[in-house]
Amino acid sequence: CERLTCSPSGVARDDDPPRRSHGGTKSMGRGRTGLIIAALTAVVIGIGLLVAGGRLDGVDTAVGRPLVWTGDGPHITTLQVLTAPGAENVRIPLLMTITGLLLWQRLVALAAFTAAAALAVAPLTRAIKDLVERPRPSYPGATVTAVDWSWPSGHASGAAVLAGVLLVLLPRYTRRRRALAVTLVLGAVSVAWTRLALGVHSLSDVLAGLALGTSVVLLTGLILRAPLRTRTGTTSAEARRRSPAADR
Repeated sequence: CERLTCSPSGVARDDDPPRRSHGGTKSMGRGRTGLIIAALTAVVIGIGLLVAGGRLDGVDTAVGRPLVWTGDGPHITTLQVLTAPGAENVRIPLLMTITGLLLWQRLVALAAFTAAAALAVAPLTRAIKDLVERPRPSYPGATVTAVDWSWPSGHASGAAVLAGVLLVLLPRYTRRRRALAVTLVLGAVSVAWTRLALGVHSLSDVLAGLALGTSVVLLTGLILRAPLRTRTGTTSAEARRRSPAADR
């Protein structure tokens, strides 16, 4: 039945709706990703301009002061443990280990995506810090200190990258994907909150950090075209090649 759709009974039908091309769907997806990256970049730049002009100092102080956990003890130790996933010396070894596992499975595109996102966010964050040169906040009773510039938060941007990369690596079709995705997002937000609770960052620092880290993940995936994963952990292209339907 050339140029017609055959029903299961073998009768040709020409009333089926046309199927959207796979290439067109990919182009639409890349376009949406590009818009999200542009929006996140605009957020970072907008907050940066306000921070550089000192226009957020009052808001940051008003929001940050009641969130700071003062003193020293187990509660501060707990915060330091919770904030650790955003630290370079924790997230980079973790993501590079994942990169090695992906290479071992011959998932080169995903390995390149993971490594690039992991290694790009820290120097980018430091460069922006040196450009803006915002001092760290100072709160009475806060016992944790940091020596580098404040804006944007490196822990927040790093946590966003860690969560974003793991989201891409999650199996695409699974009942638990949504719960795992929510857990990862909440984990990144929790790291940002610990920076406020420890008194080492302001609200605008962590918001910009989260936006920056998310944009790094999306831009890296867009440039390297990191494939989505399927239920079995293979890439989408590999799954199509192995599918019996592909041979029909």
